[in-house]
Amino acid sequence: MKYAYAVVAVLALAAGPAAAQAIGPINITANDASGVCTTANACADFVIGSAPALTIDVSGTWTGTLTFYAAVTTNFRVVTVTSITDLSSVSTTTAGGTWTVPNVGYGVVRVRATAAMTGTAVVVARSGYLSARLAGTTPPLLQVGGTTNAFAAIKRNGFGIDIRKADDSAYGAITASRVILAGSGDIVVSNSAILAVSPGTPTSCGTSPAVASSNGSITQRVTLGTTMSSTCILSLPTAATGWNCHAWTTTTSATMFVQKQTASTTTSATITNYGTAATAQNFADSATLVALCSAY
Repeated sequence: MKYAYAVVAVLALAAGPAAAQAIGPINITANDASGVCTTANACADFVIGSAPALTIDVSGTWTGTLTFYAAVTTNFRVVTVTSITDLSSVSTTTAGGTWTVPNVGYGVVRVRATAAMTGTAVVVARSGYLSARLAGTTPPLLQVGGTTNAFAAIKRNGFGIDIRKADDSAYGAITASRVILAGSGDIVVSNSAILAVSPGTPTSCGTSPAVASSNGSITQRVTLGTTMSSTCILSLPTAATGWNCHAWTTTTSATMFVQKQTASTTTSATITNYGTAATAQNFADSATLVALCSAY
């Protein structure tokens, strides 16, 4: 099964009855050897005006080659159009079909016979809006502006969206003044993460320790238990490799002078207390430990 973005032209009904009417049909029966459409019955011109897009349908019984052009005023140049059936991009066709072309400032879109013609190619066009709908489990890119790595593209990844370079060679960039996460969303950077999941109750942290408050995994205030040792193991969400934490107590003394991380797993970070002599000392019972943690 071939997956694709289904591209559809939605009629511009709000513009009035004329916007919903087909332009044509125009019959093409001859090859335009002149290159400027001076041959009779060799070209079909459609004024696109301010419509966001134009859909072109070619039918009939014929052989030959039709080439698509666009012009801002009178200088026609070959333009790429997109098939609505398989989303392929072409500038010529030797068979019937339906294609869309977005209006990026064109005045006229032209279909011109550029090879010997037999029979009659029937060309009809209609202006409308161009929209994209994602379909399938492995869809292609929705390219924006071009097809090389100098342009951007949108690609579905499961139930999410990836911003890719248009040739799918690497991830693209997003510039924004503000990012708002819905609900309890996470910010994940490759294998690093700021997780919205709340930390669990610390272990090996005396009797009855508790997380007094937290903001996801990034920061937490822990009320240490009683009968403390020199360590407290913070319980954290699952990281790809481990956790880096910076921690300190809200009070200091000769035996509770500095705290540092001494071990890490994918779900924990061990914080050890040191006195002024730089040796491990027991935490004070029920002290408050503040920690800032980032996954990696």
